[in-house]
Amino acid sequence: METNGGRLTPDGWYRATAFFIRSNIPPATLLLHVVRDSTLDTFEVTARTDDWAEVTVNTDEIGQLDRSLRLKISPRVGPHGVEILRGPYIPFHVVLTSKHWEFRPDGTLAPEIKGPAQWRIDCTENELWVNEATAVRYVTDARDKTTDPVVKKNADDTLAKLRKSH
Repeated sequence: METNGGRLTPDGWYRATAFFIRSNIPPATLLLHVVRDSTLDTFEVTARTDDWAEVTVNTDEIGQLDRSLRLKISPRVGPHGVEILRGPYIPFHVVLTSKHWEFRPDGTLAPEIKGPAQWRIDCTENELWVNEATAVRYVTDARDKTTDPVVKKNADDTLAKLRKSH
């Protein structure tokens, strides 16, 4: 859901609250991390108790996309000139809990909801992770809707970078 752009719309953001103990409201400004469509992504439980776990995802990030539709390509060379083949590693925590809070579509917090215990993500970031295809759709749609010539130029540059990286 995440990499396919599930939280890019307000409706999708609110539907995703079911996966979190307590979700944030959609941020005014988003930072989109663009990742390669890859079957090589890995998920690993790196720590665990009976009701808590840390899960680490390793993906291949192309770059970060800001609200002005500028794509900043992620560095491929790290300290001491070492080539970065994959990354980043993204840790997040999940908790086995019988309660959670959701946001209503109007943006207000619903009362605590109790039910059977489920594994839920214990926090949410204001940064989203989308795959290349989703980034292309998002940038193309935003470019077509804007009247700002700078944003249109940024979008064209970003689309060229995404095509080149593919």
